[in-house]
Amino acid sequence: MEFWLVSPNIDMKGGKTLERWKEIIRNRKAVFMGWPANRRTDGTLRLGRIFAGIVEGGVDRGDLILSAYREDWRWHLVACGKVNSESRNDPKLSDGLNYETCRELKPFVPLQQDARFSFKGTTADGEDAAHRRRVIPALVKFKPEINRADKLLRDKLMKLLQLPPEPPKSTAPLPEYGYLRASRSQQKVIVRRHNRLSNAFVKWLQKRRYKDICQEQGRVDVDFFDGITSCRAELKVCYGVKTREAIREALGQLLEYNYYPETNRQPAEKWFLVLDERPTGKDIAFLRRLRTTMRFPLSVCWRSGDSFQMQRC
Repeated sequence: MEFWLVSPNIDMKGGKTLERWKEIIRNRKAVFMGWPANRRTDGTLRLGRIFAGIVEGGVDRGDLILSAYREDWRWHLVACGKVNSESRNDPKLSDGLNYETCRELKPFVPLQQDARFSFKGTTADGEDAAHRRRVIPALVKFKPEINRADKLLRDKLMKLLQLPPEPPKSTAPLPEYGYLRASRSQQKVIVRRHNRLSNAFVKWLQKRRYKDICQEQGRVDVDFFDGITSCRAELKVCYGVKTREAIREALGQLLEYNYYPETNRQPAEKWFLVLDERPTGKDIAFLRRLRTTMRFPLSVCWRSGDSFQMQRC
């Protein structure tokens, strides 16, 4: 869980417009961003893309957000909550005011001025007077793991939201005995769900007129041809694990199936990671980074009802 400060002064106009934004945030139980999530129009600080969660280390589901701002050196609190949605734009949420993206919060608590919440020494307040400014940027990432003031502020907000405290970092020695990744009963569930996912994905490919579809041949989940290039898909069920862990395992298998020596397989020109759950913004940012820096020909698909959504990373 990351901890963020988001300014409610979305369009930087202040005054009556700021008061309207504060009311909208409390009524809609959401926070808003004025910077666009588009690489070409976002600023050099990437605030729009970080808020939308489409870059590595950006805001993600489950993160804690505090909506607050500083004016003439005085802090003003608006609300706090836990991110419960992907980024989106819905004009109905803002009552006619312009913004780029929003993130809904649940649980959510509106805030008023409260002496319990001190910003002194926090990342948002600045380390010393030379670093402090009259106002804060649109988005600040707290550092509770290294800043005690950040940690105290986060813990108070989590208690207010009735969230369980962050577990302390373990210093116990690692176990030196073997372990199972899943019990036999869990394995049966995974196999059954995997087969359903595979059959549904193959039907989806057939409807989209992909050619030469091979299912479960030579340990590869699905090989197919898009009319121009060869494609290889690794399917993962997110049963008992997060999408991040499923993607990690799928990547290892795709690398093996394409490059491990002493096999008769030809490397595929396109690789597909297919999940039964929607990947997070951080997942997509990670895969996009692999595609651009490592030149992996990656795309990600996930099941959406009776169909699939596909995104080239």
